[in-house]
Amino acid sequence: MDVEELDEEDLIGLETEEGLKTLTEAVLNDMEHSLHPVTVNELNICELTGSGKLQTLNIAQLIDICIALQLQTSGPQNRKKTFIGPIEDFIKNCPCRR
Repeated sequence: MDVEELDEEDLIGLETEEGLKTLTEAVLNDMEHSLHPVTVNELNICELTGSGKLQTLNIAQLIDICIALQLQTSGPQNRKKTFIGPIEDFIKNCPCRR
């Protein structure tokens, strides 16, 4: 689809989406975790992320983590990758990863 084919509403939507993405990245980069380690349902998310073991969790657990941490996800809801990426991005801002 050419830019010329986009109507005004589509352009506004694209601008809004890009703005939200930029804002989300800025907030995550500036965010300070007051608690370390980050835990959800007795799972140490920092440890699981650092050891590469998020993949061992089932999709329901990954969804619960994203909900608890109020993370935005996008992609197929039946793929672990949809949830692991946002969790890893969140943990990058934890003091244990700096």
